[in-house]
Amino acid sequence: MSDLTEDELVEIKKIFAKYDVDDNDTIDWEEFCNMVDELDIEVSLKDRTIVFDKVDTNHSGMINFEEFVECWKNKG
Repeated sequence: MSDLTEDELVEIKKIFAKYDVDDNDTIDWEEFCNMVDELDIEVSLKDRTIVFDKVDTNHSGMINFEEFVECWKNKG
């Protein structure tokens, strides 16, 4: 996370918190799907699963903040 500015990290944390509806410091499958839907991204269930599994690098079934940040850094 060191290659992000403090402002970028704050902004990413706000976005993460918005979709971490149950406030357990992770984004689960349902929260992930809600995020995709809210962003109005048309993605098949298969592709959602592929993306979720790719972001969930520790295979816990949930996306933690560190995984979310890594995804954010690699989005470009």
